[in-house]
Amino acid sequence: MISDKVVKQETRTNESSKMGRTTVLRLVDRQAPSILRSLFYLILVCILVLAVDVMLLQYSKNSRSNQLFGYDNMGMPQRRSRPSLDSEEDSRSMRRPMRHKVKPDPRGPLPSLAVPINRAYFESSNVTCRKGYARTRLQNLYGDRFDPDIPLFVDSSFLDRPNAVNLPMPFGFRDAERTVLNILKHMPQTEIPEDIPQDSCLRCVVQGNGGIASRTRLGEVIDNFDVVFRLNSAPTINHENDVGRKTTFRMAYPESAFRRPEQYDPGWTFVLMMFKPLDLVWLETIIRGRKMNSRDGFWKKIPLSVPKPTKDFRIFNPEILQDTASMMGYQLNDGKANKNIPTSGMLAIMMGVRLCDEVAVAGFGYDPNKPGAALHYYDSLPMREIWKSWTHDIHHERGILRLLKQQGIITDLSGGIR
Repeated sequence: MISDKVVKQETRTNESSKMGRTTVLRLVDRQAPSILRSLFYLILVCILVLAVDVMLLQYSKNSRSNQLFGYDNMGMPQRRSRPSLDSEEDSRSMRRPMRHKVKPDPRGPLPSLAVPINRAYFESSNVTCRKGYARTRLQNLYGDRFDPDIPLFVDSSFLDRPNAVNLPMPFGFRDAERTVLNILKHMPQTEIPEDIPQDSCLRCVVQGNGGIASRTRLGEVIDNFDVVFRLNSAPTINHENDVGRKTTFRMAYPESAFRRPEQYDPGWTFVLMMFKPLDLVWLETIIRGRKMNSRDGFWKKIPLSVPKPTKDFRIFNPEILQDTASMMGYQLNDGKANKNIPTSGMLAIMMGVRLCDEVAVAGFGYDPNKPGAALHYYDSLPMREIWKSWTHDIHHERGILRLLKQQGIITDLSGGIR
C-alpha cells in the first residue's frame, strides 16, 4: 500500500512538474517578442553612445590641432605657438571639449594672390594717382576702336549721336526714342554726380561679385578708392571686411536690382542698364514714382518700386556697350543679342576707364577647373552655373581681362584674373 501511494504521489508530482514547465514555456513564448525588442534597443543605445564618444574624441583632437594654425596678412597658412598651460584654468580649458557644434568652413583656405598687393600702401592716404593712365594705355592697345569721349549716361542729346540710335536694344535705342525721351523728362540730373571731382586725378575700383572676393579682407582697400562701382544686387552688409562699405555707383537692370526697400542706400547713384524694351517701361514707371502692376515679361522677380529720389537715377549709355562689344571683337548682328554682350563687370570697367585715371578690380575671375567652387561671394551657387550663360561669352571675356591686366590698364587686387 505504501508503495502504491508513493507511486501515485510521484506520478502526481511528475504531472505537476510537466504542467509547470508547460506553463513557463507558454509564458516565454508569449514574452519572447518583447524581450527581443528590448535587447535590440539596448544594443542600439550602446552603439549610439559609442559613436558619440568616438565623435567627441575626434572633434577634441581636431580642435587642438586647428588652434596651432592660422593665416597671415597675405592669407598664407602660418603656424601658431601652442597655448601655454601655466595656469590651472588654461589646463582645464584645453582638456574640456567644446559642447557646441561648429560647422567647418567649406570654402577652403584664404585665396593666394599671384602678385600680392601692398595692403598698407593701398589703405594709406598717400596713394599716388597717374593722370589719364588707364585711358592712355587702353588707347595704345585698341587704337580707334576705343572711343574715350562717349558720355557715361544718356541725356536728351542722345538723338544727335548716330551710334545711340543706329541699333535696337541693348546696343542702342532704335525704335525706343520716344520712351527714352519721356523718361528723361522726369530725370532732373543726367550728368556725373557733383560729389565726384572731375578736375582731380581719380582712382576707381570695380568690386566684382566673384566667389574669390570671399575672405580677402580687402574692405579697407576698397573703401580707400575715390569711386567704387558695385554690380547688381551684391550686398555689402555682413561682407564689409572683404568688399568694403563705400558705394558710388551701383549698376543693375530690373531683374538684378535690389527687391527690398531697406537695401537702397541714399548714398549711391543707381545706374540702370537697359537690355530690352520692357526694361524701359519698368524704368518709366519707377522714375515717375508709380508701382509696377505686373512682372510679366521678366525672367526673374523685379522690384515693383524703388525708394530713391529721381536725382539718383542714371541710364547707362548703350553706346559704351556697343563700343565695348566691338572692341572685344563681337559681331553685333544688327543688334540681335547672342553671346555678344559683355558682362556687367566689363561694362563697369569701361565706364571706369572713361571716368577715372586709374582703374582697379576685385572679385573678378572664373575658374573652369573648379566647377563646384562658389560663384559669388555672398551665396553658394556653384561656379558651373556661369558656363550656362547664353548672353555672355565667359571664355572670351576671361582672355580680354587677362590682356587688360597684362597691359596695366587694370590692377587686379584679388588675383583672380589668370
